[in-house]
Amino acid sequence: MTNQNLVTAGIILVLTGLVVGLVSFLLSSGSHIGNRDERRGGAVIIIEPIPIIFGSNPGIARMLLILSIILVIVLIEVFVLRLFP
Repeated sequence: MTNQNLVTAGIILVLTGLVVGLVSFLLSSGSHIGNRDERRGGAVIIIEPIPIIFGSNPGIARMLLILSIILVIVLIEVFVLRLFP
């Protein structure tokens, strides 16, 4: 792949992520209008290969841990395959 193709793919992936995040936020914000105390959420911050996970309950934290481990494995594979073709 050329550098231009990689830049285009990166921009498309970032914009797709923003759209998915916005749509999921809009769909979830309307479903909890009466139940403010039952909201669940979390976040993952990945610094190098180490994920830092915040979750409102253990189920969310466990799900985010699994997803972040999968993401880190995929990123390591992509970088290893990119550096050593």
